[in-house]
Amino acid sequence: MNHNGQINMILANHSSIVSKKMCKTVYKEASMPFISIQQEDLAYTTPQEMYQDNKMKRIKGLLDYQSHMIEQYMDAEASRSIAFELPTGSGKTLIGMLIGEFRRRKNHERVLYLTPTNQLVKQVVDQANNQYGLNATAFCGSQRNYDSQDKSKFLASESVGVTTYSSFFASYSFFDDVDILIMDDVHSSEEPILSNWSIDIRKGEIAFDVMRSILQECLDETSLHYLTSNSGGHAEIRWCDLLPVALAYDILPTIQKELDACLSKDETNSGNFYSFQRLKANLHACNIYLSNQRIQIRPWTAPTETFEPFRKTKQRIMMSATLGANGELERITGIKNIKRLPVVGDWDKKGLGRRFVLLPDLALSSKDHDNILLNLHSVSKRSVVLTPTDKEAGRVADLFRSNMPNTSIFTASDIIDSKNSFTSSSDAVIALANRFDGIDFPDDECRMLFIVDLPKVVNLQENFLVSCMNASILYEERIRTRIIQALGRCTRNGSDFSAVCIMGTSILKDLTSETRIASLNPELRAELEYGVRNSKEYSSIAEMSSDLAAFLNRDKSWEIAEDGIVTLRDSFKEKEDAAANQIKDIMLGAAKNEVDYLYALWKGDFESAFSLASNIADALNAPSLAGYRCYWNVCAGNMASILAKQGIDGYQSSGIDRYKKAAQNNSNLRWLPLLPHRVFGDQSADISEDFFCDTIEAIEEIMTNCSSTTKYAQLIEGIKLELASIDGKVFEAGHEKLGTVLGFTSKNSSENGAPDPYWIVNPKLCLVAEDKIYSEDTDGNVEKSIPLDDVRQAIPHADWIRKNEKELLPEAEIVTVFVSNSQLLEASASHATGGLFYLNRESFKKWAAKALDCLVDAYPNFIEKGDAIWRQNLHQAMNTEGVLPIDYINMIRSSPLSALVKTN
Repeated sequence: MNHNGQINMILANHSSIVSKKMCKTVYKEASMPFISIQQEDLAYTTPQEMYQDNKMKRIKGLLDYQSHMIEQYMDAEASRSIAFELPTGSGKTLIGMLIGEFRRRKNHERVLYLTPTNQLVKQVVDQANNQYGLNATAFCGSQRNYDSQDKSKFLASESVGVTTYSSFFASYSFFDDVDILIMDDVHSSEEPILSNWSIDIRKGEIAFDVMRSILQECLDETSLHYLTSNSGGHAEIRWCDLLPVALAYDILPTIQKELDACLSKDETNSGNFYSFQRLKANLHACNIYLSNQRIQIRPWTAPTETFEPFRKTKQRIMMSATLGANGELERITGIKNIKRLPVVGDWDKKGLGRRFVLLPDLALSSKDHDNILLNLHSVSKRSVVLTPTDKEAGRVADLFRSNMPNTSIFTASDIIDSKNSFTSSSDAVIALANRFDGIDFPDDECRMLFIVDLPKVVNLQENFLVSCMNASILYEERIRTRIIQALGRCTRNGSDFSAVCIMGTSILKDLTSETRIASLNPELRAELEYGVRNSKEYSSIAEMSSDLAAFLNRDKSWEIAEDGIVTLRDSFKEKEDAAANQIKDIMLGAAKNEVDYLYALWKGDFESAFSLASNIADALNAPSLAGYRCYWNVCAGNMASILAKQGIDGYQSSGIDRYKKAAQNNSNLRWLPLLPHRVFGDQSADISEDFFCDTIEAIEEIMTNCSSTTKYAQLIEGIKLELASIDGKVFEAGHEKLGTVLGFTSKNSSENGAPDPYWIVNPKLCLVAEDKIYSEDTDGNVEKSIPLDDVRQAIPHADWIRKNEKELLPEAEIVTVFVSNSQLLEASASHATGGLFYLNRESFKKWAAKALDCLVDAYPNFIEKGDAIWRQNLHQAMNTEGVLPIDYINMIRSSPLSALVKTN
């Protein structure tokens, strides 16, 4: 049924008459015998003029910068896709709603306002109706339950509709004939939009077993193990990967057939069914991402222009606190040409209100986090705690229930309709999972914000590009946006103030890196810089609580801090970073081509897709873009492989060339150097392996968890001291810790008969040790020979590992090494040394010292996982020093235990 039919049916059901273009229906009240029809001619020429005459508003009117932004919009009104930026709390909602109301009344257009969540839908409608005096209608929940009269008003353009991104982009959406689409918090829209084009399959679902069975012919043993294992090991939890389209292309028909058979709209995860309907004819345009017990099929970006209700809108208006300049907006929305309006006034140089930033991890232990939460809340009495997961939010709630039983606990579900129950409580905590933007708590609603482990990546594609492709630069703008959004939850106007306590090390480097915070506006940068300097001085939670009380009470002592922040702000001169701006320009140009690539691929135009992917890769020619260049060279190689399969000449050599270029910029993906051979049969590929890819993520994780250069250096020095000890137990502890900081999965079981420290390189390789440190004389000499009994202790280690270690494949290679300060072997032990290797403690110490020094030298330049230049530099340094994993393995293998000098 078309919308004219829908209107007639709905209006017939409600005894209403509407002429969309000429009149306004006033719906019948119980006391009214008939409806009223009124002419609605809008004489106003601008939204400002219309709003000035609005007698229902409860605010004074538009501020100068808001009016200026609307003027800029009116000047660009002819553009189809328009974007503008204003900071959190500056009134984007009013501007967006006013533009929508003006378009609705002036042109009788259907206007739909989108937000990321239902809670924000209700927040926007409440503000529009009760503060701004504008006409807005909320559409939340199941479409079948939408109020009929609300639907009538929207379809007749008598009210601005407000709903979520998910509702608009859903299959069979009620909103399939919209004129003006206002996209609020567009920086947060990727997940709710893309979810309609994503098949997310978890272990335990029928589809997971089906996909595992299909994919096993394309995956190596290690990947298949990580995909299905439930051992809970750190390596498998960290693991994510991509199955290249070239390897999956021949099995796509099978995937389509089997998923068509096993996905059902009646299942709990019915979203996969509806997403599959959109994707099944276009699986060739999707990436298949893999992680432990999870498979995700999705396109590079959401192909929004293939969704008819979106495609036929007259205009899309995008609003955000941070639009970015590197093409993020284009990638998120799937729109190539977006008119960005200039930032009005000096909003790019200042912020709203005052934030007192606390960074306890700079001075105190992570073990203090719970006590910090409890103590600081006891000062503030009303706190918002933002967490990355529901599990962590639940843990925080339980913490308060156990330790502060008189504190009221709230969750996101408690404030969907209203925040009043929370904001009216005299002692309350609300724990919100994954709500780092959107929900506002201005003024006395809340003055204490905790941010716990703000996530840097939020989906498998981001994780893969950062962890495996060294392309973290792609998400710098997103991370910056998440930081800005999170910090702005409780400061919503110029006189507002809030304390912000940031716990966890996930973004600590971003907040303490001069390079990173230099991109923030001077006000926020000064708040962070003051917070960093001040937090380093804390020696106790009590000191932190005292400062918080002074801030919240606006004591005289706070004036010192306020003056310090202002001094810092005024000292920060904004500098044009020509190199950074050039990178952004390159990435913006790439983003526009990426959108074209997506739609070419969607249409099955592989030749255009190959050309576009090649052009993108070639344009990403800066060293810092090497990881991102790698990804697009892989894409170009994939397109060439499909064209070669179709018998088109010239693409085999082009594909081999693209894959080899990709491999030059990546040492993290085991399958990447193999692609020329696996896809095209090329025999010239270099397939040597140094196992750097197996360790780099864990190395970075350790660095991320160390909050300062001093703490990292202390960790390293502690390991060196333990390795120098003649106490066997102390040496073993150092041996185990060494493996951890070098990126191996390092363990040392206390079970009787278990080996000493063992390092798991990957599921196919394990290095297991028997450590024997004997007494030394005053000159450090060891006269003792290694006896038979000690050798015998090492013999069963491999069997023990196979029996007890679930992170290894059954056929894994296990290398057993005898580490000792003795260089002699009792002759009686010779017959028992088969298959055992030897490593002298002094050689081990020297190798370890060189490896650890490489890490110490690299740490100061480390900011985040997936930095292409940093990884390349570390790999080169470790290669030069001979301390890559392969160097250690070769050192072990070069020295069999049986080669030691024998003694009687």
